[in-house]
Amino acid sequence: MVEEGDSVMLGNDFAIIYKRYLKEAVSVGGIGKNILKADASNEFHGMPDSGCFCLLPYGIGPLILGNVICVEIQQILVDAANAYFDKTTYPDLSFVHGDLRKLTYGDKYFDAVIDLSTLDHMIFDEGLGVIDEYARVLKANGDLVLVVWCKRKPKARTVDSDVFYYDEEEITKKLEEQFIIEKHECIHIQHDD
Repeated sequence: MVEEGDSVMLGNDFAIIYKRYLKEAVSVGGIGKNILKADASNEFHGMPDSGCFCLLPYGIGPLILGNVICVEIQQILVDAANAYFDKTTYPDLSFVHGDLRKLTYGDKYFDAVIDLSTLDHMIFDEGLGVIDEYARVLKANGDLVLVVWCKRKPKARTVDSDVFYYDEEEITKKLEEQFIIEKHECIHIQHDD
């Protein structure tokens, strides 16, 4: 179980969520801290000529102070990000190929874990397993900044393109099993029933 200091955000409107996520994610950084950033696609989507839209140019990784490790399951994104973010300009930012469902880092390795809408691209049980992994690799008094797409009371597990909407009560219960939640926001705008 992680001690005090964990931040959790759940929500449904991307522009509003992204602003809050950015503020929280940047706030957990610090010199000498090890930060796990789930998935490199946000960084990739901001790269010039990527043909992808991102609200924040060049992603969030370069804005966080500390040793930021972005774990990405798609090797092509890891290669692209490592080619773009050279070690001379970004010595504390690295992109590694890996699977959030089975992280290769030791227990209590990271000071913070930040995740913008990664779990909702996994089936529910896999997403819950990732929460267990986050709890395992996060130090006591560490920070978790997490955005998960939810619905208040879905009649059944719903899918919109490749996004799985989590039941707000179920995901909150799982988070409360692993973390002491200091901040929890639910924003329900256009995707809500």
